[in-house]
Formats: sequence, structure tokens, C-alpha cells
Amino acid sequence: MVYKYNLRNLSKMPCGRKRKRQKVATHKRKKRLRLNRHKKKNR
Repeated sequence: MVYKYNLRNLSKMPCGRKRKRQKVATHKRKKRLRLNRHKKKNR
């Protein structure tokens, strides 16, 4: 319940929205970096 409340607040706030958009945009690059890190660990 608390989690849902927080999500609603974030959606209401414009700043949170902008932040969320940025996060999604940089998701691909972060994913690639994470994969690379895992590969190094496995080697």
C-alpha cells in the first residue's frame, strides 16, 4: 500500500516524471555496462 502511495506521488510531481524519463533513456547503456561487468567476473 505504501509503495502504491509513493508511486502516485511521483506521477503527480513533474520533477519525478522528468527523472523517470531520463532513467528509461539511460536504461540501455546501464544494461550494457552491467552485462560487461558480469562477463569480466565470469572470465
